[in-house]
Amino acid sequence: FEMLITVVPDSSELVFMSDRNASLITAVATVYPSAHHGYCIRHLSQNVKDRAFNVNKHVVAWKFMELSRHYTVPEFENAYIEFHARFPSAAKYLEETTENVKETWARVYFPGERYNIDTSNCVESLNSTFRTARKYSLIPMLDTIIAKISEWFNEHRKE
Repeated sequence: FEMLITVVPDSSELVFMSDRNASLITAVATVYPSAHHGYCIRHLSQNVKDRAFNVNKHVVAWKFMELSRHYTVPEFENAYIEFHARFPSAAKYLEETTENVKETWARVYFPGERYNIDTSNCVESLNSTFRTARKYSLIPMLDTIIAKISEWFNEHRKE
């Protein structure tokens, strides 16, 4: 992050999405104090569903993802009450692991612009694409990334 800030300045318009990695959360807060940090809804839904008992775990994950995407406070609060009543152990886990800070996962309370980015899936895809390049030192890694992105744009520029 100390290298990243040399090319991507701190801004209140900047949003980081992660899977709640403690060192990443600390680094973002330290290097980018104005940026917003949200949790990947997909990762969080998988953890939440694992804490639900005597119910269909896939339904719990789906209901949590629906809950996270509400646009208005009244809709969210009604859905949250229903989620809490229907899946108390999952709701308890959610409250404990996020310290009941809904701003980190609920669209309606998130202070930054999440747009439709609920997950870190696009980052996971890029990580997979650049798995080999991540082993390089910084400059060769950036060269590899630039070359691949240039290739993609060149292939699709006429579309």
